[in-house]
Order: sequence, then C-alpha cells, then structure tokens
Amino acid sequence: MFGKKFTLEFLSKLTFFNTIKLDQLLWLAVREGFLNIFFNENHFLFEENLFSERIFSFSHDKIQQVIYDLLEESKRRKIHQHIGMTLLTIYGLESKDKILFQIVQHLNHTIDTIEEESIKNDLTILNYKAGLQAKNSGSYESSLQYLNFALNFLNKEASVENFELYTDVILETAETEYLLSNYERVESLLRLLENKNITNL
Repeated sequence: MFGKKFTLEFLSKLTFFNTIKLDQLLWLAVREGFLNIFFNENHFLFEENLFSERIFSFSHDKIQQVIYDLLEESKRRKIHQHIGMTLLTIYGLESKDKILFQIVQHLNHTIDTIEEESIKNDLTILNYKAGLQAKNSGSYESSLQYLNFALNFLNKEASVENFELYTDVILETAETEYLLSNYERVESLLRLLENKNITNL
C-alpha cells in the first residue's frame, strides 16, 4: 500500500506519529524481519521533498499483502484516501512519473467517497495526465483506465466551466479507444461533442 520503498519522514506525515517513536517502531519491525532498511543517496519514491538516507521496505511482498487483506474494505479505502491526499498535498498537480501514478492509484480506490468538487477536478487532471503518460509509453490499456477515471470525475457542469479539460479528456479517451480498435466507443464519445464543433481527432 505504501509502495516498495518509503522513508520515516513520509510515514510520519502520513500517520502523524512523532518521528522518534515511529523510528523505534520501524526498527522493531526490522529486527523482527518484517522490514528491510538500507542507506542510499539516490532519490526514491516519496523522497523528492523529504530528504532521508534511510529507506525502509517490506522484506517480502506477501507481508504487505497479508496486512492489506486483513483490513476491512472501508478501512482500506480510508487508508488509500489518506495516502493519496497526503501525496497530493506534498507534490501537487505537477506530479509526474511514479508519484503521479501513486496518487491516482490510491485516490481512484475512493472514487465513490469523494464529494468535494475541487478534489474531483484535481483527480480529473491527474488521471488525464496519467493517461497521457501511459499512452505515450505504449500502455494503451492502462491509459484507457486512467482516462475513464478522468471521465468519471468530470461533473455535469465541466463542459461549461472547464471546456478545454472536458474536450481534452473526451478526445484523448476516444483516440485511445481507437488505438484499441473499440470503434463503437469512439463514436459514442464523439457524439458527446457533436454540438461543440470539435473535429481534431
């Protein structure tokens, strides 16, 4: 859930635990064999603004999966939302690469619980960016997933309030569907723009 690697500082921001107390707990997990710790000067996920030489990681993927499986679905969603919002607060809408995908993957788990229009608008933008990045790397199926999330987050007033974003999301989704030979979906998406006089596909 945290990703393969994380720092003490990021976990402290996420949990609001005192770093000294949290450090003691993490070292206990290291001694018990649940976590690995290593030192590296390279930057890893969550480190762009949170400098630390110590990197923690689960000693085995199954440990992280077992912990995740033990949580109730409602608890999972709350954790996903908290991690996603913490990352969004730290890195903002200019997030890219691994950070961008981490944010949308966490917050997309909570799509049914997000009510604030400002957050929905942020997620439309972030999923749109993730979709573009995935498409540019040739990952069309992944791109379509992100673009469909962007479509789901667009509210009914988006075509008026944010016309450019509205049309960009629809056109990129239609183009990706076309690349996947889903021609009927392409037609249905373009029909949404029939009255917008847009033919740039």
